[in-house]
Formats: sequence, structure tokens, C-alpha cells
Amino acid sequence: PRQMHQSRHANLSQPANGTAIREMLFVSRGQIRNGLMHHFCNVNWVIEDIDPDFVFASSSSCALFISLKFQSLHPSYLRARVLGLGCSFALRVVVCLVDDEDANISLPGVNRFAGLGDCSLVCAWSHDEAARYIEFFNESERLVEKSNESNNNDYITQLHEALTCLHGIHKIDAATLAARFGTFACILRATHRSLLSSPGLGLTKVVRLFEAFHAPLLIKSHF
Repeated sequence: PRQMHQSRHANLSQPANGTAIREMLFVSRGQIRNGLMHHFCNVNWVIEDIDPDFVFASSSSCALFISLKFQSLHPSYLRARVLGLGCSFALRVVVCLVDDEDANISLPGVNRFAGLGDCSLVCAWSHDEAARYIEFFNESERLVEKSNESNNNDYITQLHEALTCLHGIHKIDAATLAARFGTFACILRATHRSLLSSPGLGLTKVVRLFEAFHAPLLIKSHF
């Protein structure tokens, strides 16, 4: 079962719906005993069966966590984890806890493995600093995702308004055209046959659409 957790001092409410779940930080079961988990203060997180250590709110970005001491004891660990990500995530981050006095010796290897998997490397000198980085990435991805959804909704609204300006084209017709063709440009390029195959659009409406899109623009002179 999905386990949800509210961070200490977090001002976020416990998730109650799908939207709230998508805004959370997803944490791998393998990180449950990581001391890092006690340092999250500004994010709600949920345990999931995922390959990365953390998946951010957008679900297209992730992070792996490694400490230099652990990497020194298990030299092949990070390489295997990085390669295991495959092509599943657009943005990948390796958050490295610098807890080894010989960082100048061990850190280049971590950097090399991160680059091998097209990952950005972020170094932190304490668990608290590492937690702040992860919280920052999650919040940034949440805001980007929210902005994208808002822009998409605005575009659909504008598309509906543009189509319903035509005589006889109702909101249901506009929704049908938007769902079938996606963009105004695709609707403009649509043929008679493809428009007629749209549910609810009869010949009269298709003729009106086609004439509005393709008839020459005539400007009446007032002189």
C-alpha cells in the first residue's frame, strides 16, 4: 500500500486527490532507512516502487543519492544505478553527499559516472543541504508542470472561443474538433472528408468551417 508522509514543519496539507499526489516527492523503498529522510522539511513524500531514489513532481525528472564514503566502499554501485535509468527521465540529478576527507580522490569518479548517464551532479556537504536541493528540484518541477497545465488549458479555451465565433458551431462541436485535431493549425489543414468524419458535424457545418478557413478575405471599403 502507498505510504504518505508529511515532513516536519511542512505547510502542505495531506494529499486528498490525484492532483495532490502528483505534486508529492516520490521516494524509493530503498531510501526508507536513509538518514536523509529525517531532513525533509518542506515537502510531502510518498513511498513508491521506483528505480531512482527520488522522482520529482513532474514524473519526468529524478535523482539518485550517493555519499562519497558509500561510493568508496562500493565502487560499481553508482555506475549500475545510473545506467539502470535508461531513457526514462528527461532530467536526472545525482545528489552527492561529500562526507569523505579524500573528496579530491573519490569525487572525480562520481562525476564521471554521473556524466556517463547524462546526469547533472550536485554536491552537498550535509544531509540537511542535500535535502534542501531535493526539495528545490521537486518544487521547481511542480511549478513547471502547473504552468504547462495552465498554458494548455488557456490554449484550449482560446481555441473553443475562436471556433464558436462561426455561425452554427457550438461548444460541443468545438470540443469535438479540439479533441480530434488538437490544434487550430491542424483544423485548418483538415480535408472535407476528415471534418465530415468528426461526430456531430454535418455537411452544413463542415461547409461553413471550410469557407471560413479558405475563402478569400474581402475588406469592404467605406469610401
